Amino acid sequence: MKRKSDTFGDFGPRKMPGYFFFRAVDIDFDTAVEADIDKQNYSVGPREWYIDATFECQVCKKEFLWSASEQKTWFEDYYFWIDSTPNHCKNCRREIRELKSARNEYDRSVTKALSGSDIELKKKIVKLIAILEENSNLPNRILENNRVLIKQIGKAENIASDNSDCSATSI
Repeated sequence: MKRKSDTFGDFGPRKMPGYFFFRAVDIDFDTAVEADIDKQNYSVGPREWYIDATFECQVCKKEFLWSASEQKTWFEDYYFWIDSTPNHCKNCRREIRELKSARNEYDRSVTKALSGSDIELKKKIVKLIAILEENSNLPNRILENNRVLIKQIGKAENIASDNSDCSATSI
């Protein structure tokens, strides 16, 4: 359904409301691609155009381009809310997803690792904690779990070493 007012940039990309590109460092109106507003998720008004815009990543502070084609995918294929804008560059988004994945894996497995005898699982959780600790301040409970797991690993490896020494000397 095509609208007939210029409130949302119906008659050209330069007429679009500025809040569609809030925090943009630069906007390239020459790259404008007309939107299919029937595929958008909006309540007040649609985004009539997609325009290459440059933003500053809130994590690494580097500038990154949010292209018109990326916007079209965000709003028409993934159905993001039309007022959304990116906060992070692709690399930082990837790192954030990896950290969330590591934290989810930690949360799923830590109880089993602490109470079980699987040394490889304990080592895996210690590695996950190291990844998480490298990128953020961890709660004391996680740091304590790390100390317990390291102690359990050391104890199990000492027992395994003692057992192999005993079997070697008994031959």
